[in-house]
Amino acid sequence: MKRAAALLIAVFMMLVPFAADVYAAKATGKTAASGIEKDLILGLTDFKGKIEVKKPMKTYSQQNFDKFYDEVYEVLEGLMVDKRFFYVTDDVSCSGKYHDGTATVYVTMHYNCTKNQYSANKKKFDKALGEMMAGMDKKWTDVQKAAYLHDKLALNTTYLIRGSGRYTGTTYSALVEKKALCAGYARTYSLLLNEAGIENRYIVGDATNNRGTDSHAWNLVKIGKSWYHVDCTYDDADTTTDGKKYPYYVQHEYFLKSDKALTRHSNYEKGIAKSTLYDKLDWDSYSRFAYYGNGIIYYSDGAIKSFNTKTNKVSKLLSAKDRWIIDTQKGTMYYDKSFCTLVYRKKMVYYNLAHSVYRYDPKTGKVKAIYTNTKSDDMIIAIYEKDNKLYGTFEDFYNHTKECVIPD
Repeated sequence: MKRAAALLIAVFMMLVPFAADVYAAKATGKTAASGIEKDLILGLTDFKGKIEVKKPMKTYSQQNFDKFYDEVYEVLEGLMVDKRFFYVTDDVSCSGKYHDGTATVYVTMHYNCTKNQYSANKKKFDKALGEMMAGMDKKWTDVQKAAYLHDKLALNTTYLIRGSGRYTGTTYSALVEKKALCAGYARTYSLLLNEAGIENRYIVGDATNNRGTDSHAWNLVKIGKSWYHVDCTYDDADTTTDGKKYPYYVQHEYFLKSDKALTRHSNYEKGIAKSTLYDKLDWDSYSRFAYYGNGIIYYSDGAIKSFNTKTNKVSKLLSAKDRWIIDTQKGTMYYDKSFCTLVYRKKMVYYNLAHSVYRYDPKTGKVKAIYTNTKSDDMIIAIYEKDNKLYGTFEDFYNHTKECVIPD
């Protein structure tokens, strides 16, 4: 008798907490459950605080209920990266029950604005999204598009090292407020790839960092017939371990990687990203990529190189060797690889060495020095584009930095 009573309680009142980030590891794409999607969309459009999703279920079983529960989660996660619902926050919880032949999942929602604030916030979001997509050539290959959006997201967004504000796992936070945690990076990258027409997945697992191992979100991206990992959060190099800010640095250590190469990540569905095509490419510098034709132009090991995304071959374009002298208080230290960066503007590739900025014409192969710094104690450690102008970041022997316009 006690056993029967316990079963009735389990069947009729199944209250289960839900965190969207945890579920996302199971998401494999948009489900065919159109009824679930319709219920959720109607609720989100009406800014409902609690949305009920129901399904007839004549015979209860834990397996059938869990399947329905998972379908709700899957659709919900898909809507979290839908630009129509930019105002949905990551503060989501769910509970479920079965009663009298009907399974019900209750989704408790929160929003970053009210109905009255919606129009103003939408304008901000649409503007930010348009700025992120601007500059991407529709004729580019999917590898080039994925790289361009990866770099732009990392350069646009600051990772919150200490704590988190509200809704930092959302596309609105990453695009408009320009700050996010890993979920915000991954959801936003998924949205950008959707806009570019590139198939992708938002996933969650674990990853190691300087604090140990934490739950972490990143993406799977489909190039051709193969899937690859991309982790925009870990490639955002705007803050170094010593706390210094380098807002125009971006890495590619976690761009288009196989399961085998993703050594810091765990507890995710393996066997999807099998291809190792891009694992051994030497493009992991602190510089963003530049683009020409079918190529990705990048800096590596004292040279400007090009990776042809059609033939998958690397060619050296020109030598770019120099050395940067850092911190004479601890003795003379030389860096010969770290601070060369690229900017692609006006169909030209600009790059810096320690004391000069050069313009490279990928069409003709000609190189011209457009700026030379006459102060020997100021080294150029980065160049970047802002407000349609070319800027340089200068650093002296004692790590003091300043920003200056580079006439081009």
